[in-house]
Amino acid sequence: RETSSSGGSCENPSIVAAAANRLGAGSAPLICTDGNPRTAPRLMLAQLRDAGIRLRYHGDFDWPGLQIGNRVVRRYGADSWRFDHDDYLAAASADGRPLRGREVDAIWDDALRGAMARIGTLVDEEQVMDDLLQDLR
Repeated sequence: RETSSSGGSCENPSIVAAAANRLGAGSAPLICTDGNPRTAPRLMLAQLRDAGIRLRYHGDFDWPGLQIGNRVVRRYGADSWRFDHDDYLAAASADGRPLRGREVDAIWDDALRGAMARIGTLVDEEQVMDDLLQDLR
């Protein structure tokens, strides 16, 4: 369970909407980057980091999602939130949509790129929404 000294960040606004609808005020703090963080999320993430808040990040398991994750981890010191190779393997489906684009290393998990390249399917954040919401309870 998250504490008041930690917060989650995600890539897709549907995760925030689901947390608000299903958990309401009972949700742990959550910020959405809405893809690659622009000005408002960048400022908020920096302020939270500077205030000593432990940030955790989850994004889409695709190559752009790993690029965004690398930026958030590098710039704001975020930890992975259900965003490593074990989580990918648990959620990936052989009949899922294929990964496209250039492979990207995940700076927080040396095995993630290899697992994704081997399975070859993307996992949208919405596919693991129930797990994320459980953590936010």
